[in-house]
Amino acid sequence: MLGTAEATTVSNDKNGVRYVQPLSSYRLTYSNETWTFTKNFRSDGSMRCDFRDGIRKSVYVGGYFKVKGPDSEEVSAKLNGGPHTSDSPENTYADTMDLGITNFLGTRSRVRWEKTHPNYSSSISPSSSSLPIGDIHGKWRGFCGLKINLDTNGDGTPDRVALIGMVDVGGLDPTTMKPVNNWKITYSRVFAPSEIALKSIWTPYVATIGKPELAYTTIRIDQQSQTEWKSSNPPYKYVTCKEVASTKI
Repeated sequence: MLGTAEATTVSNDKNGVRYVQPLSSYRLTYSNETWTFTKNFRSDGSMRCDFRDGIRKSVYVGGYFKVKGPDSEEVSAKLNGGPHTSDSPENTYADTMDLGITNFLGTRSRVRWEKTHPNYSSSISPSSSSLPIGDIHGKWRGFCGLKINLDTNGDGTPDRVALIGMVDVGGLDPTTMKPVNNWKITYSRVFAPSEIALKSIWTPYVATIGKPELAYTTIRIDQQSQTEWKSSNPPYKYVTCKEVASTKI
């Protein structure tokens, strides 16, 4: 079901970023795209690009970044979730699939469940990946995280969730600053509902309690320079969030 490379059909968004096809048994289509996000760049070094423009039951978030910092830090995607606050009962709104796309050494990836902020489950390893992908420090690299609801038995109702992380190891062409689109899978695993320790699986929990405006999709990188991220030449480009639909091939 999970491919180690994307399908051969080539299609890109308006910035030249590939509409990745990491599933060998499903064709993904992309819609409801945006490049507008909240620049949640914190003085503690946690840089977060928050998308809060609506519910996407299956979702892609990604962008190109040039990171620096400790080897153990990572680029991560927070999917299918809500706000992260310690206030009660708002801390129960988090209910997030937290996908570590890769650490800065390009050797590790993982998924955690955050049912209530800030309490995480143990890390869950991928079923397959192309790791290691090489050190990503100081290089323009593309990163994306996907949460995809799958209907594996064809009854019209999702019954599995694919969580996938990918890195464009080619980064940006130094002449054109356009994506090279040499994407490698760093995390891939298909989960049954019983394996997902969250209150809501197919859509963000906040949507199920009448608060859809609180849904978040975030790509996050810690231990970065707030000054650089807020500068006129920041270390990020082409950050985007898209809705995803899957069709069995």
